[in-house]
Amino acid sequence: MNCPFCPIQKKTEWYLHDTVNQVVACEDLEPRGYKYRILVVGSGPRWHRHWKLYSKEERDFLIGLAKVAAQHHIRTGKAKRLVGIDTEHFKVSSHGHCQALMK
Repeated sequence: MNCPFCPIQKKTEWYLHDTVNQVVACEDLEPRGYKYRILVVGSGPRWHRHWKLYSKEERDFLIGLAKVAAQHHIRTGKAKRLVGIDTEHFKVSSHGHCQALMK
């Protein structure tokens, strides 16, 4: 398996790390026209499947972490606003994740 999220490597700053669920919120490597993107992804076999196969609870959990991280960055002045949460464009389609798009 050649998945960058199994296991995830620390290539950028990590903002949240849930060691129980093996989920991390970190700066995405590719900003794609935004100030930066916050990547939220689970690491390991439990999370290695397409986003559409995640339960509503799993999707809500990851999206919630993205929102919490984004709100913290806005409060601390690192970003001005959250543009949106991307759950549709996946560079790694075989492993669910989401990005908070920051301006």
